[in-house]
Amino acid sequence: MTRIVTVAVPVLNGAEYLDEVLSAVRRQIVDAEVELLVVDSGSTDGSLELARRHAARIHEIPQAEFSHGGTRNLMMELARGDHVAFLTQDATPAHDRWLGSLLEGFESAPCVGAVFGPHDARPEASHVLKAEMERHFANWGGGEEVDVQSLDRSPEGLAAYRAEPWRFTFLSSVNCCLAREAWERVPFRAVPYAEGLARSGLCESLSPRRARVAFPRLPLARLPPALLRRVQRAA
Repeated sequence: MTRIVTVAVPVLNGAEYLDEVLSAVRRQIVDAEVELLVVDSGSTDGSLELARRHAARIHEIPQAEFSHGGTRNLMMELARGDHVAFLTQDATPAHDRWLGSLLEGFESAPCVGAVFGPHDARPEASHVLKAEMERHFANWGGGEEVDVQSLDRSPEGLAAYRAEPWRFTFLSSVNCCLAREAWERVPFRAVPYAEGLARSGLCESLSPRRARVAFPRLPLARLPPALLRRVQRAA
């Protein structure tokens, strides 16, 4: 039976970058059937037509029903894949190995529940924003190595967690992939913003049987400057 992996993109008036994003998803080289899932919350700018052009499976909701966490839970429920990769409507995979690299993360340690990668600034972004992103993601693996994390419940491990809890709790849904089994145990919280940070219970709830993996260099998503500012504030 062919393995299915879902790429899920929540959309609201995302036409500026959406064709680029979905085209990049369709170019992915991966040994699996790729389901492209779009949940649209009331676009009026042609986003739905773009999604149909790329043969996306589309689910529409009223704008009032959208929330960053709740809608991603809906997408997990709708998805056919056992692994679900999340992008935003203006985060473009930087190469055709983006999805394959995320999936490889689940093989880097036993019982990996989630994998995330960095945000790579678009060429038009300022040097300051590019440097901010590089510094931020260098916190995992020094920006060069795969970083496998699980909560060590020894006194030393708990002390490390308390000293830098953000290193263990950060997970950006701009560029990540979740195992369905992990999400079923720890779903997104239905919060209006920064749901990646609100998922901080993932590490504590699933460890030591579950781990998270940070891929600093392999899976990249190119983001516009405005989104980079938003992500940096959330981090």
